[in-house]
Amino acid sequence: MSEAQNSQADGNKIIFPDFVELWKELYYKTEAACADAFKEFVSTDSFVKMLDQTLNQHLSAEKINRQNMDKLFEHSAFPSQKDLARIAELVISVEEKVDNLDYQLLDNINRMADSLLTTIVLLEKNQQQLAAINIQNSELKTRLDQLQTQNSEMQHNIQELHQQNQLFNQHITDLAEQNAKLCHINSETKTELADIKIQNTRLKNQLTDIKKQITALNPKPEHTDDRKGGSVKKARRKAEVEQAE
Repeated sequence: MSEAQNSQADGNKIIFPDFVELWKELYYKTEAACADAFKEFVSTDSFVKMLDQTLNQHLSAEKINRQNMDKLFEHSAFPSQKDLARIAELVISVEEKVDNLDYQLLDNINRMADSLLTTIVLLEKNQQQLAAINIQNSELKTRLDQLQTQNSEMQHNIQELHQQNQLFNQHITDLAEQNAKLCHINSETKTELADIKIQNTRLKNQLTDIKKQITALNPKPEHTDDRKGGSVKKARRKAEVEQAE
């Protein structure tokens, strides 16, 4: 019973064709012929002319449509695509300008911050330099005070040296006067010595004359005289010469 029922059920089934498989089979069978026909049709001048005509007709219709739409939007309160595009361009330009302003503002702020930092650094350096200059000024003031004290001491010493110089000059003048006096005395003593020498020469001449006279008056002693007598005579002659001198 079951097999007979199954066979009856299979005979009662409605079989539908697979349209996808049929379309694939039809496509693969007609693909080459359609491609060749379409290539031939596309390569003809009539197809090119048709394309040109359809393009020109489409462009003219599009142009007329745009003109009509522009006129419609001109008289209506609704904005057109051109207006929206123009507004969009203006908005984009405004956004670009705002971005540029933001960039410039940030750049200016950064530059101002950098300049402020540099000025702060320079001010710190200037403060350090001013502190160093103040220290140098204080040192210079102390040195100037020392130099002033030294200058006052030197001026005092110069005054003392000037006084000493005056005393020395006066002493030199006194010595010069004494030297002149001594020179005068020396010249006088030289003249006196010259006179004394002249007198001495005269006395020597006189003594020689006296000796000659004494020798002329006293004859020479004999050889038999004693030594004591000769020594006595010599002593007498020396005494006479000394007295004459």
